[in-house]
Amino acid sequence: MIRRSKTEWLNLIDEHASSGLSAAEFCRRNKLNPKYFRLRRRELAQTPSAFC
Repeated sequence: MIRRSKTEWLNLIDEHASSGLSAAEFCRRNKLNPKYFRLRRRELAQTPSAFC
């Protein structure tokens, strides 16, 4: 398992948003656990300074 920083997760979330891929396909191509990806995306979206 790779430990990623908050910045790395935000970059992955941005990449997914601009990729045009489903979350499942994006995760498969980037070797991410889809459940954990959704969890991190939800957690970071709730953080007020996440996308500033």
